[in-house]
This record gives sequence, structure tokens and C-alpha cells, in this order.
Amino acid sequence: MLQYIAPAGVSDPTVVLLTPGAANSAYFEHTYLARQMGIEIVEGRDLVVRDSRVFNAHDERLAAGSRHLPPVGR
Repeated sequence: MLQYIAPAGVSDPTVVLLTPGAANSAYFEHTYLARQMGIEIVEGRDLVVRDSRVFNAHDERLAAGSRHLPPVGR
């Protein structure tokens, strides 16, 4: 789907939709888009930065060197 914006050498990028949260007036649209695209929806509090890379804090693979989230778009 969005492989064309993945960093070089990443054939299966992790894609998420970043939302401000349920209090945002567009949250319904955010969840709808995430479901339609088949991707996870995350809030800022769901993300952690390690060594200048962004990870999903709820990814059970985080401790085992899970894949980082390549470009963060807006």
C-alpha cells in the first residue's frame, strides 16, 4: 500500500494512523480510515523513541528489537 515511501531496504513497512485521540472531533474519521486501510490507529502516548527511531509502545516485540515505524507523516 504505502511501500513507495518506505526507507530503502524495507519491503514490509509498519504503517499506523496517528490521531490526537478520542476527544478530537475527527476521531470517528480516523478510526474509519484505519479500519478501511487495515492499519493500527495510535496516539502519541502509544509511541516511544529509542535511538532516534519511533516504536509502538504496545508492540510486544519492542523488547526483542521490533520494527520501528519508518516515516511519520502528517
